[in-house]
Amino acid sequence: SIVAVSSSIIMAYMGYGIWSILCRNIILDALLTILAMRLIKFFPKFGFNKYSFNQLFNFGFFVLISNIVEAIYAHAITFVIGKKYSVKQLGYYNQAYSLQQIPVYSITSVLNSVLFPYFSKIQNDDDLVKERLRISIEVLTFFVFPILTFLALCSEEVITIIYSEKWLPCVPYFQLFCIAGLFNGMIHINRSVLKSKGYSKLIFNIQITNTVIGIVLLILGVYFGILYVVILFVVNTILLFVLTAYYSGRISDYNIICQLKSVLPNFVISMVSIGVCYWFSIIELQPIVSLLLCGIIFCSTYIALHCFFKTRAMTQLRIVITNYRNKK
Repeated sequence: SIVAVSSSIIMAYMGYGIWSILCRNIILDALLTILAMRLIKFFPKFGFNKYSFNQLFNFGFFVLISNIVEAIYAHAITFVIGKKYSVKQLGYYNQAYSLQQIPVYSITSVLNSVLFPYFSKIQNDDDLVKERLRISIEVLTFFVFPILTFLALCSEEVITIIYSEKWLPCVPYFQLFCIAGLFNGMIHINRSVLKSKGYSKLIFNIQITNTVIGIVLLILGVYFGILYVVILFVVNTILLFVLTAYYSGRISDYNIICQLKSVLPNFVISMVSIGVCYWFSIIELQPIVSLLLCGIIFCSTYIALHCFFKTRAMTQLRIVITNYRNKK
């Protein structure tokens, strides 16, 4: 990263403009590839294996198309809003969505890189897959639910500190996107289970179904206002979770009802912590002071309630921390 960024800065000073950013990405990826090859002692050979190609293509093709369709749908919403509404309203939408994506994308990117190979390794042990699916969902929501509910509560302070007061009209959109984010991580966990079992075509079918429904909802929402577009986006995200969890549950014997029951303690404790924090958020303070005060109270309440009720997520987290310390 240091070499890539340094090269980019030097190129920028030399007047290469936007090409300096492009070269930074190329240099970074090239160096990471070389280091990976050295560490794992893997060197590609020039050859073609038809059998391997067919296996990988039959699986990877549907995953690739699913990701492309998902990306097109996400950008289609921005395009439609830009065509139908003003640039200012599009800016509010984009800023709210981008800010919500920071915690959500950071978590889901880690999930995708870790859970898929892990579930692939244990795919033949159905009982272990079920147990690890439960633990993954509980531990994930232990972190995601409080982060997003806290951001939704203190959205005005967060927007004011990061963007300034002129961006406050995007607060309702940001709060709604936080609701959608509650389901995002669970969608990716269930997808990892489906991929590990080889159901890439099923993932593709789910994505196509959800995208078609999403486009219909988008067309309906556009005629009522941008707020309704965001509301229906949340509805479509919940629908995607229901579809993904339903089929994942059939395969892993851990259905959607069991999944919702397992995350209920994290959700309830998050909402109780929000209720306690709310009374302090209405006090007239500077945004940064209010955010820090609410953050301390929220975190203290959340952790205290988990410890008091000895939830499974807290117990599992303690086990993970203990095992990590023992390895050291």
